[in-house]
Amino acid sequence: MKLHILGKNKKDKGSQLETLTKNILANQGYTNITLNYVGTGGHEIDVHAVKRQTVGVKVVEYPIICECKAHEKMISMPDYDKFKGKVATAKEENVNTSGLLIALSGAMGTVIGANDANKSDIQLIANDDLLKLISQLYSLPSSFDVRKYIRSITQRVIIDIDIVYYNNEIYWLIIFSKGDYCLYDSSFETLEPSVLINIQHLLVNVAPVSEYIDIFQEQKAFMRKTYIESSIIMFLMSDEVGIDDLLNIVKQSSIIITKKELKNYIKEIPFVTKTSDGSYALLSEEKISYIDFYEFILRGSVDVQMFSQCYYVNHIDDNLLEKIRERQHYIIIPNEIKKEVLFLLKHSPSALAYAIEEDKSITRYRSKDGKSLSERIDKGHSLMFLDNIMDRFDKDYCENSPLGNYYMNDLGIKDIIRKKELIINCNNGEKHIVSQEQDILLCKLQGYENTIVPVRKLPE
Repeated sequence: MKLHILGKNKKDKGSQLETLTKNILANQGYTNITLNYVGTGGHEIDVHAVKRQTVGVKVVEYPIICECKAHEKMISMPDYDKFKGKVATAKEENVNTSGLLIALSGAMGTVIGANDANKSDIQLIANDDLLKLISQLYSLPSSFDVRKYIRSITQRVIIDIDIVYYNNEIYWLIIFSKGDYCLYDSSFETLEPSVLINIQHLLVNVAPVSEYIDIFQEQKAFMRKTYIESSIIMFLMSDEVGIDDLLNIVKQSSIIITKKELKNYIKEIPFVTKTSDGSYALLSEEKISYIDFYEFILRGSVDVQMFSQCYYVNHIDDNLLEKIRERQHYIIIPNEIKKEVLFLLKHSPSALAYAIEEDKSITRYRSKDGKSLSERIDKGHSLMFLDNIMDRFDKDYCENSPLGNYYMNDLGIKDIIRKKELIINCNNGEKHIVSQEQDILLCKLQGYENTIVPVRKLPE
């Protein structure tokens, strides 16, 4: 992660860093913060501040002087020696004075070595340390959390996640392959067009970026596309359909679409063929790889009606389960639980989406032909797989309200009972067992007949 401080010119960029330093010091409890301060001996100080602390019955002042280097060159020994002289002069006036040498581009090894060797009152603050201080000042999430969030929105390959600072505002810069990038404020809100244009104009001078991408709009377009494509598949599950009828059916979902656009979407669906009379139909069963079929359907947005279609449910069978096993490097699914595993996969889109995608936390410990280091590892992988699909069914049932009507009315599921037990064994031989059950049923909200909510039943 890098920090980019923007400015209209070198002077403005330096002023931006000075203001940022001022804000950081204020956040740390410093007062009387002055920019472009003239110190003892006429030395020019970028930022000067004081922290007061009560020691015994006296108030002791701890001044700090800061040199802010926003240029692209690393701090050299002459730069360091010059600032060291300023700190020494300031200490003659107040021995408690210390210095911050803030270097946006870092410092040469000789400077770092000299500063460490002298155990100086000077702190060198470079990219990583400055990012840490900014994160504290603006309460920013970690880069790991940001990356995880971005991956939930787009499948683009993330090259860098950087922070941009300008005029007291923080922006997230996410750079993808070929320099494509997106830019959002610290709360990941889309920038106003005028702000975005201004930031972009300054950004190209300091960061390796090319084309701007709005991943939220891109995601919205992807969700629309996948919803239309999965809907087309759903309509063709029961019969052949002509283009005009398909167009009318899709439009019933309040989607604005032209016939030309619809035809283009149909062309991109690998499981659809055109019949001799010009209608459209699904390929014959022997020509469809159903693990790819379900992967295609579940990759984006899907009409909930899909999951109650006989064609959708009936092809989640032993053959598909075997393909799933192959994708998971032939994990073992005991015969006695296959029926229940298939039930979960048929009725939980989240569970099926998990199962058909390789789980590398399992497969990295298995060869592609299913060999593992021991039988116990095999059993462990089976438990992990089952736990994951159970968790996803539980989440779909208890948290995904659009599926509530499907579970209640189409499947007629009365309730589910969660069981949890902890068995705690101690070194002294003591054993503690804590267990509980929780009954969760689905209910319609009074006055909102189409709204289904999970309700936790109170104990008897």
